Amino acid sequence: MNRPLADHRLRFSPSPRAVGAAILAALVLVIPLVGCNRSSPSSTTSALPASEEPLPSDAVLRERIDRVLDFTQHNRHLRSDVQAAWQIMHGALAYGRGFKIIDHGKPVPALDWVLDGGTMKGWTMRPGPKGLKAVLEPGTKSGQGHEDQWLAVIAQSGLSADHPVVVGSTKYTIRDLVDESKYDLFEGKECSWTLIGLSTYLPVDAKWQARDGSTWSLERIMGMEASEDLTASACGGTHRLIGMTMALKRFEDAETKAKGNPPQLTGGWLAA
Repeated sequence: MNRPLADHRLRFSPSPRAVGAAILAALVLVIPLVGCNRSSPSSTTSALPASEEPLPSDAVLRERIDRVLDFTQHNRHLRSDVQAAWQIMHGALAYGRGFKIIDHGKPVPALDWVLDGGTMKGWTMRPGPKGLKAVLEPGTKSGQGHEDQWLAVIAQSGLSADHPVVVGSTKYTIRDLVDESKYDLFEGKECSWTLIGLSTYLPVDAKWQARDGSTWSLERIMGMEASEDLTASACGGTHRLIGMTMALKRFEDAETKAKGNPPQLTGGWLAA
């Protein structure tokens, strides 16, 4: 993600990833006003029924997406003394390590800066029984609103599990966040972001024992997430959908590479 803007230009029809990046970039502009709330039928209104709204051409849509990406990355600078982690990390989600904020008058890469020990309101870490835990601060619009939300953002930035995470005078690694996330699992936990982080940094067939004393795996998490009611999930279930999609894609890729053929899906993988 740490690439010049030219790499973001869409040469064909916009991909879901590109459209998603543009939406995330646009959200950085309005994110203090909204939250990751449960969906509501009355939350969206339109002047025309969807079937009657004219669709933009590919060329117009490409231009709109490029304009949003360009403006948000290069003209809308968030500041470490004004904006908090909840808003800033959504910017890092869209642009990865290339997303910069202003700290003491200078532009700094937001994700690298905070992982190197830079202070940021809402970016609160503490030691856990098995590693490092990001403190949950739901409803504040400052800190982590969901378990493992920061881990999921980090996981999509391309950083390795051995990358340092500095907290005060102590140096941890991303692996410490992963180990704590594994240990904190329990039946019924909201795991949309957990699934993104763990499926990025763990082998697809990994198994481990969690705090609840039972054995967990990515497949078990997938089955648990797939059994939840998407319409009652945060943001209309979009986070659960993307978490399952990303984990399933990694499972299929790993199994195909190891065995030469796409896998026969069973259990939690099939449920997802």
